[in-house]
Amino acid sequence: MDYSSIAQPWAQPSGQAPRLPVRSNFPIFLKHHGKSWRFEYLTIKGKGKAKDKKMGVWLPDIQTEYERPGVNGIRTDGRNIDSSLRHANLNREGFTVILPHQADFLRVYPARGGKYYTTKFFKLENVAGELMKSLDRTGWATFRIELIKDGKIKPPHPTILERIRIQRARHVDRYIRQQHIPELAVKMKAIEAEVKAMSEGIEQIKELGLGYYDQFQ
Repeated sequence: MDYSSIAQPWAQPSGQAPRLPVRSNFPIFLKHHGKSWRFEYLTIKGKGKAKDKKMGVWLPDIQTEYERPGVNGIRTDGRNIDSSLRHANLNREGFTVILPHQADFLRVYPARGGKYYTTKFFKLENVAGELMKSLDRTGWATFRIELIKDGKIKPPHPTILERIRIQRARHVDRYIRQQHIPELAVKMKAIEAEVKAMSEGIEQIKELGLGYYDQFQ
């Protein structure tokens, strides 16, 4: 069973909608630290007769945090959850907090004992009585690009990206002495190609700024 049809962005689902075969959890919000970025590959669909192409892109590494009362200064009056103190502390630590009313990411499902909160980028299905989750990687990537272009997340600083690139480049050293083994040689070449693409992306960000992300939409 595909649960997509019973997901709600805000309100408690009404009627006798089926429930997820898991216990309820807590509301969520997203957070991003200015130093946390990932280099990922997207498949960009070609326009007209043009072929699809695989492109590397620098994307914010965004985390999900649960609003669990009694943890990290999150409070509740029994009905409403107050996470304002937690948000303020995260801002002081260099995080950007993204709330459901600021961007469309939250989905709410009926579950055992209440509600189940997750993002809209996970497809939930009941497979033989077990809840299976699959990530829409393209949708998740597009969402993060939109956060940057809409000004909700600041564009990456080239110096931060260069640190990440250098760290990734060090992984090549693991395979240099074993590159005579075909499987490891393939891995080494893949990392080398990735490091090169990372460097090219950094240069494009320096040159184009926010316009760098236009090519991925």
